[in-house]
Amino acid sequence: MGRKMKNEFEPTHLPLGLSGGLVLRRAAAADGEALAVFSSRMHSDDGPDRPDQGVYYLLKEIADGKNPALTLDDFTVVEEIASGRIVSCMCLISQTWSYAGIPFKVGRPELVATEPDYRNRGLVHRQFDVIHQWSRERGEIVQGITGIPVYYRQFGYEMALDLDGSRTLFEPHLPRMKDGELEKFTLRAAEERDLPFLMDLYNTNLAGSMITCVRDDTTWKFELSEREPQSCDHCNIYIVQDAAGKPAGWVVTFAQAGKGKLIVRQFDLLPAFDRYLAARAVSNHLWQIGKSEAEKSGNRFAELQFSLGRSHLVYDLLGDALLRPRAPYAWYMRVTDLPAFLNLVRPVLETRFRASAYAGFNGSIKLMPAYQGLEMTFESGKILPISELPALNWGDADALFPGQIFLQLLFGFRDLNELMHAFVDLEVKEPARHLLSALFPVQSSNIWMI
Repeated sequence: MGRKMKNEFEPTHLPLGLSGGLVLRRAAAADGEALAVFSSRMHSDDGPDRPDQGVYYLLKEIADGKNPALTLDDFTVVEEIASGRIVSCMCLISQTWSYAGIPFKVGRPELVATEPDYRNRGLVHRQFDVIHQWSRERGEIVQGITGIPVYYRQFGYEMALDLDGSRTLFEPHLPRMKDGELEKFTLRAAEERDLPFLMDLYNTNLAGSMITCVRDDTTWKFELSEREPQSCDHCNIYIVQDAAGKPAGWVVTFAQAGKGKLIVRQFDLLPAFDRYLAARAVSNHLWQIGKSEAEKSGNRFAELQFSLGRSHLVYDLLGDALLRPRAPYAWYMRVTDLPAFLNLVRPVLETRFRASAYAGFNGSIKLMPAYQGLEMTFESGKILPISELPALNWGDADALFPGQIFLQLLFGFRDLNELMHAFVDLEVKEPARHLLSALFPVQSSNIWMI
């Protein structure tokens, strides 16, 4: 966002020789096993000497061509020429997200890793140049990555979008059920015949999350029955049904049996049913599922974590039974063409504008996010196409945003007052302050990404 980043439009041709006897290239079919071993070592929470088998099987799933969203062709690798050893890698997962109902393409860099002895040599930087180039060639003007604090800012990213957020249920607080209540709502494994119901419920409930991930038929079938069972991304999808067997909702869980934990990532219930009773019954059923899985691994089951974002109906339904509230972490976001993205989501901004106290405003405001001049013009309840102002002087801007923090406003992560409190060099004049507050309110997002 803002001034073009170094090398952004200078194509990198692969393979590319690097100093120190290294070569940067696109991964090939023959790299499958080596990438799986390398990634399982580098992404292990217990250190490289205790590889993460879930990561290993995720890479095997990709190498075997089973993953519809990702192939080895989407990976970069840095190879030590003399030994043929992979010392660094990353990949690009292309997908479609939605901004309050408007779809847009996203490139998701992932599985970034480098051998300790090869760090601080700029290997990740060189790979980001390539990954960003690929993303641009695919028509993606937005990139998002989940990762460690601070690090990815150097590549033009800003922590600007909700990531997870959870509350936890422990055994002493399991909802107590009266005789016969537990059987009124049960769980069964989802089957392919349930796909229309699942897709409809998922799409219907997207309104509760400003940013969402669009999932097609192929993705749904893959998640339901085609993933490698031992992959770290493998999930279990359940149908919530009433005593008559009628679908009443759905649940998606990720097991962490080795840690004595079951994570609930999706949980929706239809309003035609007693959602209070259903949430309590399902919680008890999920506890038994988690306990059974943990015992198979020789572990004690300790917690049921509802990772449903900043806010969720289930949090309200279970109330004080849920403890240890954890605020959302954040996605690192990058927007390479801000005017284009703002114009894409202009219908959403217009709807917010017309619903605000300032709907009758006619005029223009000049913005400067990250040294890039933009003009927004309001006319008769509409927002005209947003244009660049290349010659805008910072002193003439109605709203001056330091760094990339405008992205926090754009993606609903923080509101304008919060940002003005945190960044004293964020300067906003009237009426821009009121207009921007109306256009970009805080809104929660809970993305089930691909």
